[in-house]
Amino acid sequence: MNEANPLLQDFQTLKQQVQELAQYKNAVVERQEDQAYIGELESIKKQYPKIDLATPDETGKSLEYKILEHAQQNGIKKFSIAFKDYMHDELLKLKEEEAKEKLIKDKNAKSKLGILDVSTTPTKSKQIYQKGKSYNENKSFTATFDERPFIVGWDFKVQEPRSGRSGDFYAESANMGTIS
Repeated sequence: MNEANPLLQDFQTLKQQVQELAQYKNAVVERQEDQAYIGELESIKKQYPKIDLATPDETGKSLEYKILEHAQQNGIKKFSIAFKDYMHDELLKLKEEEAKEKLIKDKNAKSKLGILDVSTTPTKSKQIYQKGKSYNENKSFTATFDERPFIVGWDFKVQEPRSGRSGDFYAESANMGTIS
């Protein structure tokens, strides 16, 4: 072909324009991927604030870098999926710790509700609760409760006195309870 051929010049111009469009398209795709990556990274930072992704370890690599390496080695395209895959065991331990903390917090909150678990806030009412229970035809007892938390117990093997008896076991000597 002749260099002076006008079709050849048009073809080379067109080829150059196609290359420029391909470069532009690649830049746009790369920018979109970067924005998606940054969005996923920020989401993970919010979801797992206790995990430090930025601080380098003794090898000089941050956790974020290690996750990106893991994604590249395993053909994972999304950072969030690579994060969950790479951090699977640590995330399970973290969730287990959070569950234990929540359980302890809930248990402590419930223990503060009072002996009858009636209200979420302690009250200073003088209302007295009585419950009666018959265990057989010959013996029954009535216990008097209030909303102040205390522990009292009686040794029922002791025969006398059968009524008006203070607790045999108690948490505070000022509050020994009485069995009727």
